[in-house]
Amino acid sequence: MVRLKKKGDYSNADYDRAQRAFVLKNKKDSAATKLDFEILADDQSPVINPVFVIENWGQVGAYLRIGDRKLSRGKDFRFGHRHTLKGSDLIVWLGTEFTKPIKI
Repeated sequence: MVRLKKKGDYSNADYDRAQRAFVLKNKKDSAATKLDFEILADDQSPVINPVFVIENWGQVGAYLRIGDRKLSRGKDFRFGHRHTLKGSDLIVWLGTEFTKPIKI
């Protein structure tokens, strides 16, 4: 499960089985702003190689911070954009397993 810490500009994350991703939506028509959320994982419900689709993100890139550690785009952190009729979505993949709650 994913829980947003800042709900103002984004909708809550729902898991879409068809996309195999947690889907969030930028509710503004402008470029994305900072997005903070928490992955609620534990030993009985681990989150493995999660994918996040942030709809209406825009053309801007992204950086990722897990706890106090900033990840560089590479082997375990990948992202790209999906262009739609309504704008551009950001798709993020993390090559890791979470077995405890973590802030992103």
